[in-house]
Amino acid sequence: MCTTSEVNGGPAPVRLQTVIDQFAAIVQQNSEQPAVVSCQQKSDLYGFENGKRRQCEYLRWTYGVLDQAVQSFAFHLSSYDLKPGMPLLIFSHNRVECLVACLGAYYLGLIHVPISPESLLNLGDAQYLLDTVCNAHGHQKIVVIAAADIAKSIDQLILPQSSVKIAFDESVPGWITFESLMEPAKIKTCQSSTPAESILFTSGSTSRPKGCQISADRWFNSLQGAIGLGQLEPTDVTAFLLPNHHAYGHICMIMPLLRGSCLVIASPEFHLQTAAHAITHERCTTLALVGTMAFGLLELLPTMECESLKLIVFAGMTISPDLVRSCFKRLGLASVENFYGMTEGVFSTTGPITNPDYIIKSQDLSIGGPIPGLKMRVCSSRNRMSVPYGVVGELHVSGGTMVQGYLGGEHEDFYDEDGEKWFITGDTVMMDEKLQLYIMGRYKDTIIRGGENISPARIEAVIETIPTFSAAQPVVIKKKDPIAGEVPVVILRESISDEQAKLLRDTVRSALGITHVPTEILSLQTLGIEEYPQTSAGKIKRKDLTEMVAFNDKRTPNAALPASVDWNMSVTKAWGQVLGVAPVNLDLNAPLAHLADSILMLTARDRIRKDTGQAVPIDTWMKTMTLSEQIALLESQAQFIPPGSLPPPASEMQRFPPGVKDMIHLGGNADLFPSTKIAVQETITPFCLSWQDVQDVFPCPDFIHTISKYRTVDANTMIVCMQVKQYSIGWTGRERR
Repeated sequence: MCTTSEVNGGPAPVRLQTVIDQFAAIVQQNSEQPAVVSCQQKSDLYGFENGKRRQCEYLRWTYGVLDQAVQSFAFHLSSYDLKPGMPLLIFSHNRVECLVACLGAYYLGLIHVPISPESLLNLGDAQYLLDTVCNAHGHQKIVVIAAADIAKSIDQLILPQSSVKIAFDESVPGWITFESLMEPAKIKTCQSSTPAESILFTSGSTSRPKGCQISADRWFNSLQGAIGLGQLEPTDVTAFLLPNHHAYGHICMIMPLLRGSCLVIASPEFHLQTAAHAITHERCTTLALVGTMAFGLLELLPTMECESLKLIVFAGMTISPDLVRSCFKRLGLASVENFYGMTEGVFSTTGPITNPDYIIKSQDLSIGGPIPGLKMRVCSSRNRMSVPYGVVGELHVSGGTMVQGYLGGEHEDFYDEDGEKWFITGDTVMMDEKLQLYIMGRYKDTIIRGGENISPARIEAVIETIPTFSAAQPVVIKKKDPIAGEVPVVILRESISDEQAKLLRDTVRSALGITHVPTEILSLQTLGIEEYPQTSAGKIKRKDLTEMVAFNDKRTPNAALPASVDWNMSVTKAWGQVLGVAPVNLDLNAPLAHLADSILMLTARDRIRKDTGQAVPIDTWMKTMTLSEQIALLESQAQFIPPGSLPPPASEMQRFPPGVKDMIHLGGNADLFPSTKIAVQETITPFCLSWQDVQDVFPCPDFIHTISKYRTVDANTMIVCMQVKQYSIGWTGRERR
């Protein structure tokens, strides 16, 4: 008998201890222990005493010093007539001021609101984020903190009157300096009784980010007993490599300090060599990563002294089992954790595991189960009924850490049932009989590139502002990528010239940043179709387009490795593919920093390795500044890389169930795939089977029916085939009869 896919994480903690109370207790117990190290900030910052471990050229604060900075910040900021519940916005990459401001906000009862500095690339987007916060809190006074170099951009926004603006690094007219808030406090400011709260923005499939007002007290109380970061010891050292404005980054910034361990801020933004140096030099025991970061670190760290490393916590994107196995094998880890989370307050984890086989099923990696206080169920996409174990459905979640809706009123993903609020995550998952959850994909259109959520609608909106493409009906979809996880691809009605492609990419890069630039620009003709696939209501079927692009890639055969290599041609070809431009249009001496981020650097290196079978050490590759330097480097240092020396990309792994190319009756027509999958799922579900159990689907002609009927083949072995026969999967129609 089938059992429905539902699981309860158990009761939430009975006693809710505030973040500030927990931090104060740690300070009292460990005042002389190292609390935070910031490898890119000077040792005498704001005149505080630096740590005594080694002669150190950069910032190293104990818990006592960090508490002194927080108390000074709270004392001086309170003189600006601030009230509990007022928002405090931080536009900054990772630095110690983000930590001080966050704890100071919690101390005063202000709402902590970290925002990506990249949002200021589009002032309309930045104003929207600001208005979302202000509209939710009555347009009262706010506090804004930012680096001096972006203060001018913030001055172009409309802020509530009497807002307090604070700049660090240098003075800015009309702004007070962060340094002035670091003068020693004369008395200790009274701690607010207002619960600690943050507003975090999540980028979904809509064109605008959505605001989530979360209870920090509830989050950290529930997470401490569930995840590896919540079990750290004072002797542990955690490398902080994630953006502080992400939910996962926020957890990784605060949790180590509630455990009395040390937090190492490697750099303002993720940089591979800097991260590797910080991990080894500071003898880090714990890493919190998205999968993309791990690819480069797996090559660098084994060549360095990193015996201290014990635990890696993955989150932010789907990773492959081979990546986890490689981490154990190449880094000598004691444990790995796969942590699934959403800004809406949805959390599931495997906890630290010592054997990867515990969480691997075929080629799928478990995300464990819900943390205490949360309930999860896997529901049919047609309704809210739970499906049997082993059947793929959509993940729905309910519980105390979850927000009750988005700021501004978008609540279509939330519903009430039996007095409980439920959230529809948009992730397709499968639950097995051991109550382990496995991520299978996304119902929604969000692209997750290296852990960063990208909205297709935002890219489409920017493209449509270009007069040349106003009528081109651009559609942005996701495509799997072995390095980034997923990347954006744009599909247009007609093919375009190289000059037009450059205009499109330059416009997107200028408006949204490098992360949003499409890696490919395809036409409908490239996919072999004349019109976009649409529903009866005229809505474009993005999922069908995604499958067509994947099928189109699979049809392209892998070329044999060349006997000799023209490195100029190989480098320009690879970068042309990565950037989507003609190789002849690449400037070999242009700064790569203007064209690519670390993910694209790794992607280009991976493509060159696949095309030539050769590569250079990743640390030297990442130091190159131009394509000319890369060509010269490869000419002098390129070495053959054995095919099995690196974990295979997810796209090269053999997977079941079958795809479009594997099912002969589809004739390679991706448009017919969804109806086949639905027919099979509806037929096999009563037998407690799911699509993941299917290894092949093939036509069932009359002679098979006959030999089954007369038991030439046992009828029980053919029951599924015979029942699927009632569906007509024609070449032009998909009607069930």
